[in-house]
Amino acid sequence: VSLDAPWNEVREAVVDACGLQVQQSTSHCFQDFNHVDCCTMDSTRQHETNEASRVAGMHAVNYLGSHIVDASISERGPGGSWCTCQISSPEDVCHRQFGARTAFKLVWCRGTGFAALLDDYANVLSHGKPTSARGEPPVMGGAR
Repeated sequence: VSLDAPWNEVREAVVDACGLQVQQSTSHCFQDFNHVDCCTMDSTRQHETNEASRVAGMHAVNYLGSHIVDASISERGPGGSWCTCQISSPEDVCHRQFGARTAFKLVWCRGTGFAALLDDYANVLSHGKPTSARGEPPVMGGAR
């Protein structure tokens, strides 16, 4: 995924790379400071809730199963994926609630407008500076 393009195009490409459809239920994905983890999961875990995992800072239930099933691109595999919250990372929703690893995380370099996609081991998968030609990058990218 190239991050050197207008933000709306970058975001749609990142959502697609996460195995998700660009639709109403994914409109928050990669649009704020928190929903930046692409979590791919086993189909037996996609209906897990936060009741047992108790991720700090999350709703006690945090049921996402129906959204995962609805928004995941089925041709990409049976388990589905979701843009999970990074709160409490690495003890976050992807790792604790779904027992998975993040395929990638969108990280913004504060004040630069520069962004990178990192895997769960912090390897850089892509980097660039999204433009605002048609859609403003999220404010956590800071001054451009």
